[in-house]
Amino acid sequence: MLRALSSHESTLVFRTMLSALAFPGRRFDLPRSLVEEMPARVLPLLALVDIETTFHSHEHSADIAMVTSAPLVALNDARFVLFGGLPSAADVSLLGRGTAHQPEFGCKVVVAVAALPESSATPRNPMTLTGPGIRGSLTLDAPAELGEFVAARHDAVADAPAGIDCWLVAHDGGVMGLPRTTRIATSTAAAAANGH
Repeated sequence: MLRALSSHESTLVFRTMLSALAFPGRRFDLPRSLVEEMPARVLPLLALVDIETTFHSHEHSADIAMVTSAPLVALNDARFVLFGGLPSAADVSLLGRGTAHQPEFGCKVVVAVAALPESSATPRNPMTLTGPGIRGSLTLDAPAELGEFVAARHDAVADAPAGIDCWLVAHDGGVMGLPRTTRIATSTAAAAANGH
């Protein structure tokens, strides 16, 4: 059962989400007490949407709408979207991206994942991040199942400054931000570029 967050709780969640976008590829944690009470993946929407903010979700949508008073709309009309698992490329293609003159209308996307990509000296599925908030580059070991989402996200952020901002949220409350300004290179993308 979901409930409204207090002002203090909303502020804690908001700071976590903002920090994750400011420092892409780093792990941040949602408040433990909230994660123990409610699914971690719904906390961002409980903190960030309100009566003036549209959202879309295939799960908990009625509860989120009731608790926040936010309007539930079709996927392509939503300012915030919650995916309870990795979305298909088709779903990502429907997300609003804003425009060069109104990039703020790009969708904010929460994607639930079993585990976040992690730092590793010898990554099996390397995912290298570059862009603002990252010193040089950051290589992570990404779960293999992230591949399709990363490719679809690449297309969704190709026309800067328009694009989408994403958060990966793990079941344990870990959060990783992937703002539209972050570029991601994967071994899959490199192999495709080389014709393999």
